[in-house]
Formats: sequence, structure tokens, C-alpha cells
Amino acid sequence: MFAKLLSKILPVIVLALGLNTSACAQVNPEEFNELKRKVVSLESDNSSLKIQLDNFNNNFKTNDYAPMGLVLFLFGCFCALWAQNRGNNPWVWFFLGLFFSVITVVFVLIQNAKDINENR
Repeated sequence: MFAKLLSKILPVIVLALGLNTSACAQVNPEEFNELKRKVVSLESDNSSLKIQLDNFNNNFKTNDYAPMGLVLFLFGCFCALWAQNRGNNPWVWFFLGLFFSVITVVFVLIQNAKDINENR
């Protein structure tokens, strides 16, 4: 019973709401033009911000290799200093530290711990 009643009332409600929204949709041309100007202004601001963000991303991408190179160089220096103090060839250990940074430093730290334990 409720479904039959709802099926008869629902089209009337939808029709009434549709007519009501069309009556409310009347807009003043001045307000419309003002809103249009605001939209154009916001789109312009948005596009300029996108350009600035793209430039920032491009600058960041080109400059992020320098810190990594510095870290690799410091790994190489650390390994060379350790090798020189231990009596090994510092150039070999510098390039090992430069190219195989993390693995070489872990190996150096393990060897250093063994040397400290042997000296005790």
C-alpha cells in the first residue's frame, strides 16, 4: 500500500521541485557578470600558481643530486681515513666507499669493531 501511494506522490513531488528550482534560478545579470569575473580571476591565479609550482619542481629536480654526491664523497673519505689508519691502501677504500657506500661503511664498521676487540 505504501509503495502504491509513494509511486503516485513521488512524480508530483519531483515535478513540484523541478518547477520550484527553475523559478529560483533567476539571476541578476550584474551578479552573473561579477561571478564570471571572479571565476576568470581565480582561473588566472590558479594557472600562475601551477607555473610557479612547475618551476619549483624543475629546480628541485635539477639540484637534488648535489647533496647525494656530497654524502657519497664523505663515505669515501671516511673509508679512506679508516684504511690509512689501518695500513691499507686509502685510494682503493676511497673508491669502494664512493661506489658501494652503505655496504662498504658497514664492512668498515664491522672490521673496526673487530680491531677494537682484538686490542683489548
